[in-house]
Amino acid sequence: MTTSPASAGPTRLLLVYELPPGKSTGRVTAWRRLRRLGAESVGAAWALPPDTESREALEWLRGEIAAQGGRCAIFEARELVRGGAVAGAGPIARLDRSDYRGRTWVTRPRPGVDRMASAWLIRRFVDPEARFEFAETAPAGRGRRIAFDMYGAAFGHRGRLCSFEVLAASFAVRGARVRELGRLVRAVDLHEEAPDPEAARMLEHLVAGLRAAHADDGELLAAGSTLFEALYSAPRRSAVRGGGPAARRPGEARRERRPKP
Repeated sequence: MTTSPASAGPTRLLLVYELPPGKSTGRVTAWRRLRRLGAESVGAAWALPPDTESREALEWLRGEIAAQGGRCAIFEARELVRGGAVAGAGPIARLDRSDYRGRTWVTRPRPGVDRMASAWLIRRFVDPEARFEFAETAPAGRGRRIAFDMYGAAFGHRGRLCSFEVLAASFAVRGARVRELGRLVRAVDLHEEAPDPEAARMLEHLVAGLRAAHADDGELLAAGSTLFEALYSAPRRSAVRGGGPAARRPGEARRERRPKP
């Protein structure tokens, strides 16, 4: 489809950056700086007007990101549709889980936190026998192969929601623990400020460790699913953060406080 100049939006500056795992402080600092500049979050990029002041501010930020071992690029871009209309931005329709059993779910290679969590949710709540495949592009049509967390997928990001949250809403997967996991996955995946920064840092480290340990994408996705099953099943205080009462050593007797005479 060809877009006419009349329907195209204005040119804007776009900043895209990536920081190494473990640089949570730097990531939050960059996020706060961009918010103070009035930058608009557009997926993985941040947009500002193409004026001299904005360009200079982004150049300074690029230098700070590079100093922390990160990568950063600044582009000039123009919206092809004025107003930034996004397909599927309306309410999330409720789906019947039984209609999605016996399917093959397709996502991008090298699963990250959102794809790991989404695969776990699919197997845990939608179809215990679900199969997973990896591809660079989403399958065409509406066959037995369903794309998730990739461009062109029916189950992808919507507004501020990550793919995990969209899947949970689509299949009416409710519960406090699922909501907590959703906020945690979104914070790590979209580099948002987490309600529990310590838990987000720990999850980010765990996912990075799994990606380093598993070269095979299928094994990586399975390991990530096991991680999220553990987070979901763990006692509430100990999930991710490792909190809760300390375990006693074998044979160690519990000490009772005796009342004073």
